[in-house]
Amino acid sequence: MNQKDIHELIVSQIGRNLAVILSDEGFKITLPFQDYMGEPIEMLVVTSPDQVIVEDLGHSAGLLFSLGLQSEENPAHQLIKNLSDSYHIVMDYDSGVLRQQLSPEVFGPEILEFIKVLISVQTVIPELQRRRRGGRVGRRLATRLGEVVKQLRLPVEVQRQVDVEGKHETWQVDYKYARNHGPQMVDVLILATDLNVKEPRKSAEHALTLAVDVLAIEDKRELRVVYDVDGNGSSAATRRAAMLIDDYQRRVGYRAYNFASLEDKAQLMTQIVQELSPLTRE
Repeated sequence: MNQKDIHELIVSQIGRNLAVILSDEGFKITLPFQDYMGEPIEMLVVTSPDQVIVEDLGHSAGLLFSLGLQSEENPAHQLIKNLSDSYHIVMDYDSGVLRQQLSPEVFGPEILEFIKVLISVQTVIPELQRRRRGGRVGRRLATRLGEVVKQLRLPVEVQRQVDVEGKHETWQVDYKYARNHGPQMVDVLILATDLNVKEPRKSAEHALTLAVDVLAIEDKRELRVVYDVDGNGSSAATRRAAMLIDDYQRRVGYRAYNFASLEDKAQLMTQIVQELSPLTRE
């Protein structure tokens, strides 16, 4: 496969909302996304007769070092490692790049996954680093979650405060969007459940009742329940309410995230970014 073939494949598979420039090494691709410094996210594609190599040009490692998060024990470093392992991407510590070798036969689908990893890294990690602003106590979790979603600069609209029909009642969820699931679209519902309240168990029970009723509908739906509980700073009643939400997620069929956990927060934001990436196969 020559460079002309690769260029045509990039344009046809990824779309025309990005810049593909020929360089001495191969193709330099500029994505229609910016990093936290406002610079475009870029990648390199190097071609050969029997394989295609994609690299992130060292931007992921540069991000870690610029934010002081390069330690292997840091959650940001672990996020990149987990994404790399999940998508079979090599973390080259010697040259400081993320690299993946692809065969021309699977180049189109696989490069989309590589792009989604780069977007996730460059948009999620800076949000993990942001310190929580003062006056956090008393502010609704849905408001704080909304601020983070806004900072991700998602190009696809996420609906807020949406009424959703359950089997028996109509419920309001904080966020709703649709994602691709093969040939079908799946509605993703996000419920922000405040547990730092006077009666946290009632809030947890409300979330469980909503989950059971909403997921009883046969339509394609996914529910994510987000709460915010600090293991040391929250009351015993609040921690018990969080355990109730965690314990029932597998039985009922939703996914629970603790917004106070950097790992859970990173997983949630990464999932949202990857599901709402506009770079889809044509």
